[in-house]
Amino acid sequence: MHVLQSYKERYQITLWHVNHGLQHNAQTMEDFASDQAHFYGLGYRVDRLELNAEKGNLEARARNQRYALFAQGLQAEDALLTAHHMNDQAETLLLNMMRGSGPAGLRAIATDNPLGSGILFRPLLDTTRNEIEQYADFHQLQWIEDPSNADCHFDRNYLRHEVLPVILRRWPGANQQLHRVSELQSEAEQIQAELALIDWEQAVCGSNVSEHTRLSIKVLQVLSPVRQRNLIRYWLNQCGVKPVGYKKLHELVRQLSFNRG
Repeated sequence: MHVLQSYKERYQITLWHVNHGLQHNAQTMEDFASDQAHFYGLGYRVDRLELNAEKGNLEARARNQRYALFAQGLQAEDALLTAHHMNDQAETLLLNMMRGSGPAGLRAIATDNPLGSGILFRPLLDTTRNEIEQYADFHQLQWIEDPSNADCHFDRNYLRHEVLPVILRRWPGANQQLHRVSELQSEAEQIQAELALIDWEQAVCGSNVSEHTRLSIKVLQVLSPVRQRNLIRYWLNQCGVKPVGYKKLHELVRQLSFNRG
């Protein structure tokens, strides 16, 4: 918000707060957000979620509902800015590695993505948490720490408080290096998508894409196993079908190779 002050004459800026209702100080955080919007002379919007804390994967459910709200609220030419930074990028990359994610997951957090009718933009991914804190201290800014960020029951917090500090003691530049890895993975994913499109144009049967769209087995069998898997992932994504797991996809490609003869 402080940085955006110089853009108020060019853009309509609104502070958007989501009250998840999960913290004992949720109302305090909402009031703080309202006060900050008033202090900076910004528009203000608040939405409140009703989440059952007893159900599993609370963090993911909260995120999904939050971004569903954002997608519904964004209009054409709107941009939603979030303050994800380089440390968040490192945490996300490590978390996705532990989950066995593919190139899309190892890309971690993208700089921008379409969201609803607008765009989601993360301008601080090249900035570390320490740099942000130094900036805030220098300008005497106020903020509130979400108490859930200290709960190591959540995998991300465990990485933040228990794993990354150990890595950084050994490799002080780890955040920057992990950020570079995510950028390289983003480039690799783009290359894979472009290659998949080339193969798709040769293998797809028909012009209308739906969940019933078929691929030519003969064309698939000419490709290397790596390109077969890449094309099948692309095909499923184009058809809006849930991705196939790692083992199932490799078995499918093995059977394609077996049936070639």
